[in-house]
Amino acid sequence: MALRSRTHINAFCAALMATLVLTACSPQDRPRLAPSSSATLTKAHPDLISAGLALDGLRGSLPSPNEPLSPSANELREMAFHTQFNSLAALNTEDGLGAMTRQGLPEVAGIEIMTLRRLPGYDHDARALLQIPENFRIERPCLVVAPASGSRGVYGAVPLAAPWALPKGCAVVYSDKAAGTDYFDHATETGVQLNGQRVTAGKIELAFAPAHSSETAPLVATGHAHSQINVERFWGDITLDAAHWGLGQLERRFEGLAPDRVTVIATGLSNGGNAVLQALEADQEGIIDAVVSVMPNITPPDVAHLYEYAATAALYQPCLLADVEFAAGLPFANPLLIGAGRIRCQSLAEAGLLNEASPQEAGQVLNEFGFDQDSLSFSAAIVALDIWRIVLANYASAYLMTPADAMPCGYRFEAPEASPAEKQSWWATASGSPPGQGVVLIDTMMAENATDPHFAGLQCLYELKDEGQLQEALAATRARARWPHDIPVYIVHGQHDALIPATFSSRPYVAQARANGMSVEYQEVAGAQHFDAFLNVLPGDHDWAPILPQGWTALDRAWSALQAEARD
Repeated sequence: MALRSRTHINAFCAALMATLVLTACSPQDRPRLAPSSSATLTKAHPDLISAGLALDGLRGSLPSPNEPLSPSANELREMAFHTQFNSLAALNTEDGLGAMTRQGLPEVAGIEIMTLRRLPGYDHDARALLQIPENFRIERPCLVVAPASGSRGVYGAVPLAAPWALPKGCAVVYSDKAAGTDYFDHATETGVQLNGQRVTAGKIELAFAPAHSSETAPLVATGHAHSQINVERFWGDITLDAAHWGLGQLERRFEGLAPDRVTVIATGLSNGGNAVLQALEADQEGIIDAVVSVMPNITPPDVAHLYEYAATAALYQPCLLADVEFAAGLPFANPLLIGAGRIRCQSLAEAGLLNEASPQEAGQVLNEFGFDQDSLSFSAAIVALDIWRIVLANYASAYLMTPADAMPCGYRFEAPEASPAEKQSWWATASGSPPGQGVVLIDTMMAENATDPHFAGLQCLYELKDEGQLQEALAATRARARWPHDIPVYIVHGQHDALIPATFSSRPYVAQARANGMSVEYQEVAGAQHFDAFLNVLPGDHDWAPILPQGWTALDRAWSALQAEARD
């Protein structure tokens, strides 16, 4: 446990220093981030787990700033905690937080240290945030590394990491993976400074400042979609850098605390689960002592990538929902989806993508692609919420490295009716993947009075998946399913995950890792799917299960394994 050699690796990946070559860095030559010129913020807080809101406050309405047009940093922090818990947890169910559903969330005081870390060779930063609890266990020090899920901001892994780690006296270091919620508003020429407050560009250093646009319309740029970097290929390196930075901060604050004395556990959900596995694969120094990855968006070799199966699902799943018998048994199914599904079947047939306009043939296409019945269980919810189109528009821009005014297939993010108060709160309340919070997804390919208005844009995104530049981008994000050190690794996935189906991610990754001689424990949770928050509003009695408590159980298992190793 934490006794491996941790010599510094100074060599950067050559591609980082020169061109945007879309090939992965070799495991021996990883990039290391550097401090940005921004100042580091350090502040004490009475509660690091829920920002003082406690369970009742998290279940209540979003906190309102005293001055909505100029919220304080503390108010934005409260809003961010409320947003993350309500986005990632089934707060209003009987077991959404496991035992804490009844006992309440603990309250742990401590300090937070926030900084920006720059990708070498690029004018783009990742946020890092370290929480050090007052009860930090200097005699048996531990650090949990928790990259954000999705494209979320730096607090995006708090619901997974904080309630488990902080009461144990472990510090936690978070990262937004160079994605995050530092939205830039071209209409007002404003961005986000380190403390989350919105400021005019040029006055204070911004956490994200995109390339200049000549647009004067209400255009919005985000770090994930519009950094003009395929940031996903660096998520493992950014996660390792957050661990290095966190260990360095602990060494400075606790004199004599050498980094190799600190037990390091990396954990993440979804895209965060991807990041911790990619970090593990890149961890030549042995920084990480255990990994817990929950429903990771991970793609091993020779398996369909998220973009590929999302593009297929976006076209064909709506047609599948025209099957009344099939749709009737799905959560959130409704007659509107059935009617829209019939229209989609017709669009597919007219485009030559189906031989006949039937949901049965659409189902056959999905089945042959690799979707199983479990991965379609929540397809009505995914389609109703337009999640596939949102994923594709954001990721196509990220993979093809396009600016906000030149996204693929004519998409763009605008905020024509967002109020000034909404814009001030974007950093705290946005998901990092528009639309939402007053930001809308504009589809310029949408034909006026079209019966299937999104079809043309989706077909364009679908056809992109076979183009060389996008395939190169996808290849640069693929995992190897092999890591350099034998440590406890736990992967947990929902059997009914409809967004990141286990059949395209955890199952083949675990199989390939084991074939490569890696040791990994895998649990697939019956009744669990990707969005615990769905359970808050799912009507009627049901047997669907939350995934978040299963992540904590896996962390308990990792902790026990490390404690046993220490005793040996």
